[in-house]
Amino acid sequence: MVNSTFEQRVKQASENIAKTISSYENILEQQEKAYKETQQQRDADKAFIAQKRQELEQVQKNIEAILAQVAR
Repeated sequence: MVNSTFEQRVKQASENIAKTISSYENILEQQEKAYKETQQQRDADKAFIAQKRQELEQVQKNIEAILAQVAR
């Protein structure tokens, strides 16, 4: 009887540990997914900013060229 009770408790503890590990794995997967999405958004934002910077630099060059023609 003692042996049976001990085996039941070990089995229950093992099941609880497996459930806990599974829960932590799910949490880690969710965090990894969120990190990747955040990183992708950050990369997209950087690309957008770089594009707009190039556009603004081109506008600045055009303005400088117009001002140089007007100044002649």
